[in-house]
Amino acid sequence: MVDKIEIEFKFRFTGTPNFGAGFVLSDKLLPYGITREVAWEDVVFIIWPKQVSGFTVNTVICPNTAPSCIPNHFNSGVFNGLSNEWYTLKMQKDGNKYYLYVDGIKVYESSISERQIRYIWLGNPEFTNGVAWPTIDIDYIKISELSNTSPTILIPGLGASWDMGAILSGTDGNNWTVPSFVKEYNGLISSFINTKDPNDTDRNLYIFPYDWRKPLSVLAERLKVYIDTNISTGEKVNLVGHSMGGLVARAYTQTYGTSKINKIITVGSPNKGVTEAYGVWEGATIWNDVWWAKMALELTTHFGANVGESNVQTVQRLVPSLRDLLPVYDFIKKDALVIPWSTLSQKNLYLGTLNQNVSQINSLTTAIYSKDIETNKIVKVIAPSEEDLALQRWVDGKPISDPFETADGDGTITEDSAKGTFSNILRGSGWHGELVTKNDNIQKIFGVLGLDQTKIISGNNDGRKNALVVVLRSPGKLEVCNIEVTKCNDQLGLYFPDYKLFMLPGYDNEELMIRVFEDGNKGTYKLHIGNIGDTSDWNIFDGNIVSNDQHDYYIVKSNGKNLSIQSSPANKEQCKKDRWKVMYDYFGFRNQGECVSYVERNERASSRFFWWI
Repeated sequence: MVDKIEIEFKFRFTGTPNFGAGFVLSDKLLPYGITREVAWEDVVFIIWPKQVSGFTVNTVICPNTAPSCIPNHFNSGVFNGLSNEWYTLKMQKDGNKYYLYVDGIKVYESSISERQIRYIWLGNPEFTNGVAWPTIDIDYIKISELSNTSPTILIPGLGASWDMGAILSGTDGNNWTVPSFVKEYNGLISSFINTKDPNDTDRNLYIFPYDWRKPLSVLAERLKVYIDTNISTGEKVNLVGHSMGGLVARAYTQTYGTSKINKIITVGSPNKGVTEAYGVWEGATIWNDVWWAKMALELTTHFGANVGESNVQTVQRLVPSLRDLLPVYDFIKKDALVIPWSTLSQKNLYLGTLNQNVSQINSLTTAIYSKDIETNKIVKVIAPSEEDLALQRWVDGKPISDPFETADGDGTITEDSAKGTFSNILRGSGWHGELVTKNDNIQKIFGVLGLDQTKIISGNNDGRKNALVVVLRSPGKLEVCNIEVTKCNDQLGLYFPDYKLFMLPGYDNEELMIRVFEDGNKGTYKLHIGNIGDTSDWNIFDGNIVSNDQHDYYIVKSNGKNLSIQSSPANKEQCKKDRWKVMYDYFGFRNQGECVSYVERNERASSRFFWWI
């Protein structure tokens, strides 16, 4: 079934309606000669004569104005007509919604429905035993495919957009992109590309990468500039936002209006906030997120911290957007009692204001959610300590050791938060990232947009939560290898030579060797090594490159929580006067001679172009 279709027919009912017979639009085809009456479950729309005179247009699909309606049980009329009068009825299916027009006037708009019209019946399949049917005069029936003219802007979630220079320097940056290592959106993007007619020169997909550190109000303004720049005057656009991206779409449309908007889809978006934001905003603790989102936050706060500033102060200064993601419901419990949201010190007023009036975007918006995964909803806390308060940490309560009460959701966003207060909702499946990678979830997005669902290409959800990062600041070159020195830099992980930065997603406590060596410049350097997870462990080493052939080595070990790092002897002097004994646990030197031999081997190796060969 085509996702955007129009069925138009001109007709009139005449004669005596002794027996019901008319038009049926359905996803079922009943056999001729059935001995029972046509039932509601047999039809999607039914245009049927009344007992005495006239006709009615009925449907089982709930209208978009009846949020309490049980799906596929509306079973009511949406238009009444007269006998012996000609009418032109047009039914449009646009994605997962239906629209009915009678003589050019819209009489009905459905809520989202999975029912797909595949058949048109004329008459009645029930055996009549000789009872006369009414007469149906048909001028024409026309079936046509509607073209999808609205391009789509895809807005990714928090941490999915990167400007490496801006993140490391704490500046605004002007080169925000979705990097290749963020793979969650690849399938969705490829699906859009796959639907495009190769002869069509118009662009059907735009991607809006953004500085997720900024408040939603700022991002709304930047999205406005992006739309005004890229979308032609008079053209409308679809906004598809995943996670925080859905809130960016909402902030724009609820601030600047919907005159340029065709449809809005929020996919796993925290329309009522997310508890994970509490951990970061009040405790500088990153709960339950994919590695690249954790890494983006950690690099931002680690390299952007001011002297004398607590971690929480750094987060709140550099990433004010996190406040706009805090829950807007009662989500904190202390001593088994719910703390009213209105009494909290740190409140999400921006999202609370957006949620007070969604009427201007409600009919355009579809909220896609999952309820397959237990998801954090309530945070149980105790009073903050004096130290916490001195650091402005956990001012609304310090989480206990097992702090969460859960509800159905996608593992990050609860079902209730993802639904928000919108009338049009669609259930997706799986984890938070899978809402934009799984085939059936992309089908739902395409269904709403009226795109060809046979063109879908599924993506891959990156379930890795941890990563190791190594950053060299100032002179020198950086090389990170496995302990066997068979894989280094981009053979081992992700390496960015322009920034002297290495990342190893999914770090699993393996031993690594880090080498810092001369690059034509001499002087002091700082080596930053971070183990990034729900909690992060950073180590910073000071070094000094003084000679042309200098090579400083560091061996990295992990016990699962903390890193243990030992600088290996860079020259023979570091082996003398029993200093080799300090390195015994790492290198197993039994005497000074073994230490010296180790240095000599590395000196020979480092003289080669590829020093590990």
